[in-house]
Amino acid sequence: MAGPRLRAVAVVGVTAFALLATMTTATVAAPGSAPAGQTTHDEQITWQDWTGTADWSRGTAAGTVATPAGLTLGVPAGSTTYRDPHTGIKRTWAYGTWTSPVTPIGFDASEMIASWNATTPAGTWIQVELQGRYTSGSSTPWYVMSRWASGDADIRRASVDKQGDKHSDVWTDTLSVRDAAAGPLLRAYQLRLTLYRAPTSRPPRSSGWSAR
Repeated sequence: MAGPRLRAVAVVGVTAFALLATMTTATVAAPGSAPAGQTTHDEQITWQDWTGTADWSRGTAAGTVATPAGLTLGVPAGSTTYRDPHTGIKRTWAYGTWTSPVTPIGFDASEMIASWNATTPAGTWIQVELQGRYTSGSSTPWYVMSRWASGDADIRRASVDKQGDKHSDVWTDTLSVRDAAAGPLLRAYQLRLTLYRAPTSRPPRSSGWSAR
């Protein structure tokens, strides 16, 4: 009797995920001359990263699995279709997500940038999203910061234009407050990572295995 067949499975993986937040320098008015309610700021920069199982476990996973090698796609949470705006090709993809907890930046920021290290074999890609929390207590929409793959055989890497609300905009890979002097600024954030793979790339199942 023939033994079980093994096949290679393309598994997307992310080993590190980071966020850079900056506060632009505002003009400091002479003592007593600043209009009532105006706030002045110094330039500040912070780097916060998510890497390793301890960090991944702090977030909420749906179809993704934290491993010592990074975050990978396990049993998908569902499937969706995506039409590549560059090629016009529409395909169905299985996906899983990981969402960070709401995380304070450490100061009131005017810009945020998400970055990552990922391995995306053929048939896989990732989407990176960012949601900012304003000093006013409200939140930005979930902004798509990038759709990314190592190559361009499955999708074309892309940023998403024309994203914004009444306080902020996305410029390629940067979430930017429109008027840092007037505010509100960004005090906290959440990251959401979606891992995609072709639905036919499923882990093999077997009730037993032996070698001869």
